[in-house]
Amino acid sequence: MSKSLGTIGFRMTGAWKPGKHFRKDDAANIGRSLCYAKVDHISGDTPDMDKWGFIADATGVEEIAERAEAAADIAETTGTEAGLQAEAAKEAAKEAKEEAEAAKEATGIFSENFKQVTSDEYAYAIVDLNGTLLWGIRHDGTVYQPKGIPEQTKQRLDELSGLQIVENAQYLFAIADSNNNILFALDRKGGSLINSISGVCTIEQFESKEYIFAVMDSAGNLLFGITHDGTFQASKFALPADVMRQIQNASTNCSEIDEKDNEFIYKITDKDGLIVFGVRWDGTSYMPKGIPDEQKAENKRINRRISNLEALLANFTGGTGDWSDNGSMRIPIPRCALLNIHSNIMPTAKSGLGTPGVNCQIPCQIEFWDQQGNYCKIWASMSAQGNSSMAFVKKNLAFDLFTSKEMDDEYIIKFGDWVPQDSFHLKAYYTDTFRGVCPCSYTLYEEMALTRGMQDNRPYKEEFMNRFTTSETGTDSVTDIEENFDTGAKCFPQGFPVIVFQNGEFYGIYSWQIKKHRDNYHMNKKTAEHVHLDGTLSADSIWGGNINWTLFEVRNPKSLFCQDGAEYDGDRPREIMGSDSESYDSSDKDMKRCAKSKQYIVDLSKRITELREAEAAGKTSEEMRELIATYFKVSFMVDYILETNVVQDGDGYAKNWQWTTWNGVQWVANPYDHDGIFGAYHIGNYVSGPGSGWLGNSLSIPSGWIIKYFLPELQQRYSQLRNMGIFEAEHIASIVMDWLLRIGSDNFEAEYERWSESPCYRDSLINSGYWRRNAGTATAWTATTTYAKNAIAYKSARIFKSLIAGNVGNDPIEDDGTNWQEVTYEPTRQYAKNEVCYYGSTNFYGFTCLEPCIGEAPLTGFYNLYPKELGHYDSVYRVKNWLVQRIAYMDKLLSYSAPANLSEASVINDTTIDNMINQ
Repeated sequence: MSKSLGTIGFRMTGAWKPGKHFRKDDAANIGRSLCYAKVDHISGDTPDMDKWGFIADATGVEEIAERAEAAADIAETTGTEAGLQAEAAKEAAKEAKEEAEAAKEATGIFSENFKQVTSDEYAYAIVDLNGTLLWGIRHDGTVYQPKGIPEQTKQRLDELSGLQIVENAQYLFAIADSNNNILFALDRKGGSLINSISGVCTIEQFESKEYIFAVMDSAGNLLFGITHDGTFQASKFALPADVMRQIQNASTNCSEIDEKDNEFIYKITDKDGLIVFGVRWDGTSYMPKGIPDEQKAENKRINRRISNLEALLANFTGGTGDWSDNGSMRIPIPRCALLNIHSNIMPTAKSGLGTPGVNCQIPCQIEFWDQQGNYCKIWASMSAQGNSSMAFVKKNLAFDLFTSKEMDDEYIIKFGDWVPQDSFHLKAYYTDTFRGVCPCSYTLYEEMALTRGMQDNRPYKEEFMNRFTTSETGTDSVTDIEENFDTGAKCFPQGFPVIVFQNGEFYGIYSWQIKKHRDNYHMNKKTAEHVHLDGTLSADSIWGGNINWTLFEVRNPKSLFCQDGAEYDGDRPREIMGSDSESYDSSDKDMKRCAKSKQYIVDLSKRITELREAEAAGKTSEEMRELIATYFKVSFMVDYILETNVVQDGDGYAKNWQWTTWNGVQWVANPYDHDGIFGAYHIGNYVSGPGSGWLGNSLSIPSGWIIKYFLPELQQRYSQLRNMGIFEAEHIASIVMDWLLRIGSDNFEAEYERWSESPCYRDSLINSGYWRRNAGTATAWTATTTYAKNAIAYKSARIFKSLIAGNVGNDPIEDDGTNWQEVTYEPTRQYAKNEVCYYGSTNFYGFTCLEPCIGEAPLTGFYNLYPKELGHYDSVYRVKNWLVQRIAYMDKLLSYSAPANLSEASVINDTTIDNMINQ
């Protein structure tokens, strides 16, 4: 029934949910209680309380007070006597609240003046803020505990308002207020003493498999403990007054000492009864020189868990060295880096969308090694990152870097030719077997860009290149340093592999990547013409002329306003302010810039309609080409269309393309988030063979018009890239192979042990004797969607096939069979060969019957974490075969044939490309 003194050492995971993976010492809210997981487990439909312990019980002080007041209110309606009872109940409630607040203030003294540390000698230790050792566990498992409290600590506590140190026959040391009321103490038996205004509560030592030492209340709730791995755990708030009184009464009736033990007043023993630590009758401490090997192994786990990181750092010599105190770091792009995050919790929410310090914007220290001789240990603010990827257990990470704990000054890193940045993303790629096909695709795109020449390799250069002449004097001079000297902005990310550790323990393979920051798009945050749109940019959200501002973010320019005058928040996008807003002030330069940028976006939304009208009016092919080129950067759109089609980026024509302009009129799409390529389904649980046809070939989006009117340019550029060896299956697969070799198979083994339910590297669980998966996937039914004949939709976990074309507004559950046919798998039905059904838990997939059966479900089971269905294994050799087939199809689509006289000199080999990238 206790509330607690702190939650140090627990990983806060939010509310308990069914089907969620909890690790030992995760903390979760179960109802109104705060609990901690005793063991690793997957939660069922209801909480298994045998696997949980209470940190904060729902029947604590606040709730008791609430119930008392509620009872009092009811009692007032039942008569005079009940009214008196009501007044007493209200008074008790008030007293309970006052006691809780006082206890919170008093017990805060401990956390404000003591801290946990590790060192070369100690796996775990508690020191005061002056660094004086109070208690510790050495790496060999032995325990150190001095008698009493150091003089420096006493002096510090004496300086606190009215507090004093008490030492007598009962206490090793105690903290009391000016009225001699004990607030916190350790008695001679090692018990923790906590005063809740009216008296002293003694909590006996508690022994368990989990803790070397712990104190519990009478309800079995943890108040304070040290686990065998050295983790310090404590509770928060005080015990309710009635529980305090019960324990006080019980303690006064108990013997304070063990008369049968002639040597020790107090001792800690392991599960075999051997003494780990003891306090003798004369007050001296007993610490054995050696302890049993099994116990020693448990105490040394904290030391062992960082040994794999230390082994990887064994050859850290040479190079520039430690950049920690430089305020910045400038190093080559690493082949494969290491990152150690010093934090007991990992983020689960994006910055601005969670609770700072709890599930996002978590302050921490990070250590970075490039494994080429460069190192830094700096402060960072850590959050989760992503959109749909937030549904997966392994989160993307975002780091803002700082030079100090106060986080006042940014720490800037420049990797190779990247733009310097003080914040980066670490991509988890939980659904990608290789944990990096996306940066591999960026590498391919960079190779394409470098073939264009230095004056035309980035889409923004067109806006200022005509300002450079043969003379740089007088009025001809360009004064902008970012134009004279290339910043390295690429207009798409780049990445390198990094092996991430949490407190020295392997956490996962990530890709360290440059963000979608304006610097990487060569944009000025105060220039109205520099507009960057990110999000779902589809026929429905923008190209149809009716803009849905909630489906995409205006990332640049900055200092924007909403139509109602509120400040614009890209995490919660709404319509930005135009000159027609009631809140618009033409004298406000930010509002004026916002309205100008909005008009550029509104104009963009009308371009498809304008092209259709021009075509209907009988414009010639050349006139159409000229009109398209006015509004879109054709040569870069050609590159975008070709690359996304070669790798088959299915998400690249609505959700993930980044649209930018530098003059407000001519726009271009830039690549982003190519994690679902080479046939991989976007949630990673299966792969498909190469498709046919053009991606993006729809006249409802800009790419379709490029394909229709600029096919010669597409054919010419494709032929160039094929002849140069860039669009070559062997070469593209070699980019992926290089990524894998940089990481190493040992790290992949650790990755798939740590993230064992990764959908891209696990068994499919298909009941293959009776079923095979077909291409069908069900989507959620909505009343406004128009369904074609044979389209599949689900509602309330039931799956239906549309029987008619133009099926809209007909609820499938209420349908009489006229518009919909149910195709949900039924265990009692006899299925014939080639019959199709749909089956799943969170998603629903189509299956074709191979052999007549009844009661044979298409899947033999489901996984615990999303996505719960299916799985597959993958290989770079499968990718190579996929590319051979896809490129052969692209050759036919673009009428390509290799020149008979193609010489080796005209082909860019891997070495040449590496030199281009690293120049």
